[in-house]
Amino acid sequence: RADGRVSVFQRGLLGELRSQWRTALLEALRVSKLLLANSDQHSWRMNLYPYLCLLEDQEYVDIMLQGLSSLSPNGESLLIMAKELGNRVQNKYCIRQKSQSHMVEKLRRIYDRYAELLANDTEKRDLLPREWWEQLEAELSSGPSLVGDDTQWPHFLVVQLGTHLVDLMVRELKVYSNTLSPAQERKLIPILYHMYTFRSNRK
Repeated sequence: RADGRVSVFQRGLLGELRSQWRTALLEALRVSKLLLANSDQHSWRMNLYPYLCLLEDQEYVDIMLQGLSSLSPNGESLLIMAKELGNRVQNKYCIRQKSQSHMVEKLRRIYDRYAELLANDTEKRDLLPREWWEQLEAELSSGPSLVGDDTQWPHFLVVQLGTHLVDLMVRELKVYSNTLSPAQERKLIPILYHMYTFRSNRK
């Protein structure tokens, strides 16, 4: 069917574009990190460099492309998009820290034993489920603590980190203007852009 062929073509085209965007974002991220690492920033501006080193470069690019995939066709407020990207970085970092501390493995062992207790009909019911859980925690007290450090990053840091990633996307994500209409002039155009509106006297 014709519409099926178009769909396959479009999926292939999108895959090719995403590969190009991934390469461009990866290079732009690395360049921006070098600039931040060597810049002498004033105290009023947070140096983002340490927060751009918490994950692998490829993981930041994945987060940016995921943010692009979930973007509304009508666009999104810069603040909302920046917060979303910044929060994704923080969440991935927290999960990585818990995994590296073997907290996840310990939690799995406790949960497996807890499920066995609940499923065992012959087990004495002298403890409430919550008391069983606490007892299992006490029995497996050695090793990593289950009380993780889930301290939230400051709001301005999350937004600034996300804004840095959004700026890279706006600058680097481009497509040829004649991609779907070969008869048009062929030139690179951005797929994202900032649009300013006025509310009272504020832009």
